[in-house]
Amino acid sequence: MIIDNILIRNVRNHFFTEIEFNGNVNVIYGKNGAGKTSILESISIGSLSKSFISGSDSNLVSKGEEFYEVQIQSTNELNLRYFAKVKYQLNNGKTISNSYGDNLTPKELIGTIPLIILTPDYRIITSGSPQSRRDFVDRILSQSNKVYLDELLKFKKALKQRNNILLQNKLNNSYNSNSQFDEDLLDVWTNQFINHSSELIFRRLQFVKEIQPHFSEFYGLVSNNSEAVSLEYQPNLVFNNSNSNSNSLDKNDLKLEDIRNKLNQKYKNLKFEEIKRGTTLFGPQKDEFLIKINNNIAREFASQGQHKTLLISLKFAEFQYLKNKRNEIPIFLLDDIFSEIDSYRIKMVIELLRQNSSQIFITTTNPKQVEDVFNQESIKFIHINDGKVQNE
Repeated sequence: MIIDNILIRNVRNHFFTEIEFNGNVNVIYGKNGAGKTSILESISIGSLSKSFISGSDSNLVSKGEEFYEVQIQSTNELNLRYFAKVKYQLNNGKTISNSYGDNLTPKELIGTIPLIILTPDYRIITSGSPQSRRDFVDRILSQSNKVYLDELLKFKKALKQRNNILLQNKLNNSYNSNSQFDEDLLDVWTNQFINHSSELIFRRLQFVKEIQPHFSEFYGLVSNNSEAVSLEYQPNLVFNNSNSNSNSLDKNDLKLEDIRNKLNQKYKNLKFEEIKRGTTLFGPQKDEFLIKINNNIAREFASQGQHKTLLISLKFAEFQYLKNKRNEIPIFLLDDIFSEIDSYRIKMVIELLRQNSSQIFITTTNPKQVEDVFNQESIKFIHINDGKVQNE
């Protein structure tokens, strides 16, 4: 997939910006605060329906304006044109349309333009909480598989409903010891919760098996095969490698029905405690993905340089995974990586992307940092100042 051009209206300091892109490398440069990252955010909005930077849509709207709008024109591997438009209004919410229809939901947009994002903020994937790694996996699977995205949304709804029922019961009991608890309603939502949870866990298990070889391969390339790495999935279930009895299961052999049975057993075991605490105590929202380097947990033992190499390798593994699943070359966004990654790793990143013919977007304060990596003919330099493209 290649993004040909973008129209940005009222996204941060971009009140009206139109840009034609190069199909190879686009270097977006300017001073800090000029609006470079906002262009990448807009690409993310037009591809995934939201920015890759945490925050509400209202925070993206330019000061004094009532809406933002992003329009993207692109061309896929079959040379077919594709159009997407995302508009957010402060009082009316978000509307999405593309080449396939109008009034779309975000899940109907996600995955149409496969996108990989590498930003210093994503260092939390290797060094942060389990939630950061779950989000990383969910983003990949949501782009690659519409069924997974649909199951994820239904899971979140069921989890929310379940928590509401449990919390309301706890609050009612604190005021009235004779209040009645609707266990039948809890069971209904628990059944849905377990069904959707089982699908997520099963697909996460398959994902880790498929992405692990890519992760190891890319880490070996970037680190000159100096260390061994792994990505291990620990579902919130009971397995043979835990301190449990013989009733546990080996996660490598789990079938969908095995997962449902395990979750049902956890519900029975934890039901009283859940009612007491007023919240859900099991499920994929408690899963962990362990990133290891030489069999040590990276979050606890990796150096700063190793964390950077791990992140790059995970992102290239994501690239290869999406490429294989979608039969389409993803677009790669590199936001301010020169402030975080040394020149050797950057050259390795760029060379790998060039070998895969990926369209690349790079933001930097110093365009000379990338000039020696590319042939001049393959680069389009885009100078941004105060939310405007400077013609040079």
